[in-house]
Amino acid sequence: MIDKTLFRIRLSAVDKTFDMWIPNELPVLEAVQLAVGLLEEQEHRRYKGGKTTSFYLRESGEELDAGKLMGEYNFVDGTELILI
Repeated sequence: MIDKTLFRIRLSAVDKTFDMWIPNELPVLEAVQLAVGLLEEQEHRRYKGGKTTSFYLRESGEELDAGKLMGEYNFVDGTELILI
């Protein structure tokens, strides 16, 4: 079974928050790409990710390292991220 964490992802570009399960063994860069793809589809042209899109911790504003695995951060369900 794949370990996953439930994130609350804030997408300020459209002023919405989404819940998303992300596998812990996924690199941050791939998690960002996954989130961008899903949110572009869900928001039907209101949102378009870019090459510099990244995850940031909502609490501290710290950018997540694209080379790390999501599980290396020891996030818990409900962790809030911002997609910018």
